[in-house]
Amino acid sequence: MTPMSALRPPARRARAAAGVGCVGLLLLCWGGPAEGRGSPGPGRPLFPKPGRSDEQLYAKAATLQAGMWWHLSPEGLLVYRHRPGAGPDELSHAALSLSDAAMWTGCYLAAQAARWHVTADPDALAQCRVLAGGLARLGAATGRPGTLCRTVGRLAPGAPAPKRVRPSPAVEGLCFRGDVSRDQLAGVSLGWAALGRFVDDPDLLGLAREQVGALARRLARDDMELRDWRGKETEYGDLNPEIPFVPFVRNGTFAAIGYGVFTTAARLWDTPEFYDRLARLRRAGWRDALASQNAWLGAFLTASNANMAHVALLAVTLHGDPGSAREARRGLAELRRATVGWWNAGYCACQLLAGSTYDHAAVLGELRATLHAMPASEAPPRGARSENRRRIATALERGVVEWAWKTQADKVQVAPPDAPPDPDVTFTRADWLFAYWLARAAGYLAPVQGPGAVARTARIEPRLPPWRAAPAGAPAGR
Repeated sequence: MTPMSALRPPARRARAAAGVGCVGLLLLCWGGPAEGRGSPGPGRPLFPKPGRSDEQLYAKAATLQAGMWWHLSPEGLLVYRHRPGAGPDELSHAALSLSDAAMWTGCYLAAQAARWHVTADPDALAQCRVLAGGLARLGAATGRPGTLCRTVGRLAPGAPAPKRVRPSPAVEGLCFRGDVSRDQLAGVSLGWAALGRFVDDPDLLGLAREQVGALARRLARDDMELRDWRGKETEYGDLNPEIPFVPFVRNGTFAAIGYGVFTTAARLWDTPEFYDRLARLRRAGWRDALASQNAWLGAFLTASNANMAHVALLAVTLHGDPGSAREARRGLAELRRATVGWWNAGYCACQLLAGSTYDHAAVLGELRATLHAMPASEAPPRGARSENRRRIATALERGVVEWAWKTQADKVQVAPPDAPPDPDVTFTRADWLFAYWLARAAGYLAPVQGPGAVARTARIEPRLPPWRAAPAGAPAGR
């Protein structure tokens, strides 16, 4: 058991955090962030247009879901940006350029775990197996048990290595990108939490138990910091929620990311080791900090920070004790007040699956409105660029991006008139599927007639790439 000093930041980080905290409060008094940064503030509640139905959403889900195998690397990561039709070598290499592969792979695993829970579709379980293997490789590649990296892959023959990529010291031929950050841990943690909550496969549960246990033990040994393969603290690795010299402010997002790892570990292991660690974190104020999401900072609330906060708080509710889940839902309610009308179905789905009842009708309305309005295309328009408009952008204005839920709420996609889809790049619609399947697991959006209307019998036939054999238990596809 690590000493209580493990719950306090070293002196050098305490001084740095104090400076950041004080500067942040001063900037708040001076009128907000620079143009194009931060939040446009809450907007109006959103509701779907008349005539829109949940049957239409299921049809859209089936279309998007059927093509998702084309976006998974041989190592099991979600490759959210690549060339259309890329083969295994190209996907593996492309993954090495992605700084958020760990987070979005974890989130997509959560979506597929939720899909399995709702539909019992063998394809969902097959994807869970591949994605869980990908998350496990993020730890194996570093050679330091419980230490994550941002992404893994293999260099394509003759291709230069992307920046900040190095060979794995533990797995021959594998490369990785280090300097893992808090948001990556949040996504990975949610993936394992959802797997442990919604999937009843013994092998997958065993893998989730093993991996979460390794993450929790490493955090305990590393003073609740994220460190790299050498044991050095990463740039965005501090998880301590306390801000020195600003005692009335705590960082509930940091608390949720670290605390959620231990709530899942305690539930999956059910041993004194992790229950004792949770008790120590509670005594140190981590559970009480969950509700402090600091949405009162207004314009300083970025979409990226709100994104990892929602993901981390949801993970706490999936396995936390009633008191922890209550505080996490209080944090989610605070975030909802600040993000109303952001056209963000990812946030709304996290609220619903966490069991939050705050602003429930409007949350469900915004979820439906956004999923209906969001483009189904996986390719952005050719020549598209992003602009900040200092107002909330609609789902259509936001366009086709890598992961819609992390996009700043006032950012729009501008393309030349009648621009065709870019033939050289494709994104996934895993972001859409994340919101849809989480909401389905929460008990919403189920079609009342037609395909998918009968619980746990819906099947979506996957379109498999030629290089990928049909996973065990899944239909062969086309």
